[in-house]
Amino acid sequence: MQKFILKKINTDYSKYLIYGTGVESPYYLWDKIRKKILVQNGEYILFDQLLQIGNSNKRFVLIPIKDERLDFQNFKYLDFNTVDVSIRAEIAKFLRKNNNILKYSILLEYEKEKIYNGEIL
Repeated sequence: MQKFILKKINTDYSKYLIYGTGVESPYYLWDKIRKKILVQNGEYILFDQLLQIGNSNKRFVLIPIKDERLDFQNFKYLDFNTVDVSIRAEIAKFLRKNNNILKYSILLEYEKEKIYNGEIL
């Protein structure tokens, strides 16, 4: 299985959504990721860190691109309400399809149950 999922989203705040499929952050896979996408300086990438840090207020990270690198000095966390529900639904759908990843994830049991039952975190 791939260590990250890359999805083109074209929202007001980001061109792409990236989320890891395990505990390893996709930040560390940036060299592989950037070969698959076209981004320019100043554009933003949205990272969903649900499987790395859980369902917290630091789950969604918006990171600008500078010189083909992630510019961590200028990142921002996005509030759940700012992130479109269809984007949050994307990872829930992935986890329902890949229930072993969900089963052994760091999520709390009640959060896992919500996803199993079709809810979106």
